[in-house]
Amino acid sequence: MKWSVESSRGLLGHVGRAAAKISDAVIGDPSNLDAILRTIIEQACIVTGADYGALGIGTDPARPFEPWVFHGMPHSTVEAVGHFPRPVGVLGAVAVRGQAILAEDLRKHREFRGLPEAHPDIGPFLGVPIRRPERSFGNLYLARKPGREPFTDDDRVAIELLASHAAICVENARLVQTAHEDLRAREDLLAIVAHDLRNPLGVISGRVGLILRTASSEELEGMRRPLEAIERAAGRMERLIRDLLDAARIEAGHLVVERRPERLGPIVEEAIETFRPLCSDKGLDLRANLPPEIPEVLCDRERVLQALANLLGNALKFTPSGGVITLEARPSADGALLSVTDTGPGIAAADLPHLFDRFWKARQAGQQGTGLGLYIVKGIVEAHGGHVRIESEPGKGSAFRLTLPFSGSDR
Repeated sequence: MKWSVESSRGLLGHVGRAAAKISDAVIGDPSNLDAILRTIIEQACIVTGADYGALGIGTDPARPFEPWVFHGMPHSTVEAVGHFPRPVGVLGAVAVRGQAILAEDLRKHREFRGLPEAHPDIGPFLGVPIRRPERSFGNLYLARKPGREPFTDDDRVAIELLASHAAICVENARLVQTAHEDLRAREDLLAIVAHDLRNPLGVISGRVGLILRTASSEELEGMRRPLEAIERAAGRMERLIRDLLDAARIEAGHLVVERRPERLGPIVEEAIETFRPLCSDKGLDLRANLPPEIPEVLCDRERVLQALANLLGNALKFTPSGGVITLEARPSADGALLSVTDTGPGIAAADLPHLFDRFWKARQAGQQGTGLGLYIVKGIVEAHGGHVRIESEPGKGSAFRLTLPFSGSDR
């Protein structure tokens, strides 16, 4: 295929469509570098009408290109060739020296050093470097069978554009892979630390609990309050470890929810009974609003209770004595709607976009916490296929609303 000056506009249209295909591959899985590079070389062959194409990353003449992807050769031919090439000869001139090569007949080029046995013969050749701003780090080449028309300068310009796409894709894929590796390393470290911390915490909690249950009043005289303080501190540390692990799983996309049909009534009642004594101690009125009939939801009961506990704990923390906290459930168009509302101070408009961010805390003075509670609520709800939102106004309290799909929903 030979492009005339008049057909340059059509060539640019081909390049635009090729770039769109490449973008689709990147969006589909930005970490799958081989698939992205295969799309690039396939589109390069389509744009120029090449019979063969290949794309390789590497500049060390002593080592093969890795990765190395190809297009146009049957798999049996690739197996017969048996190895990836090294950046030497023509490919080395392209990849190492960053030199574009446009040859009417590859076999007559001064850098040509022959082809592997079983490799198809090549006539016209076009090679362009894949480069960062400061240096090249790979090559993209296209070839046609002997006797076919040579590539043109228009072809070279088009393939240089696609090679720039390849460079960006390689860098992005490497960044994504590095990020995934960092996340896995951090998750592994957290798991090890959590395991090593939980064992002594379990011993502390178990021994303190045993003393409080079995010791006589005389033996506990003067010791009950310190022992109860130790028990509470151990409980807070256990919850912190759990929250850190859950946050790491959510960030890595590994949070597991085991969904099954559940009635909301018992879940709401358990949450209310857990928090009623705490609210009573603070002088708060804790109310439940649950309609007599509501369809079953598809959820992980323990995870939903964890989300409700985080929301109720948040409301308990910020609502002053004499206030009201309400846990409500009702059906909605998106599924079951669970709401936790309070009569606290409300939330400033500037803070609302950040409430579900990891490690972010509102600016109320004197409040403690990790800033993970609402982040975990959001992760749990989204793992169920639902969503969470907040309505709040300073001085008028806040309402956190989350949805869960009904049992039988196709969400």
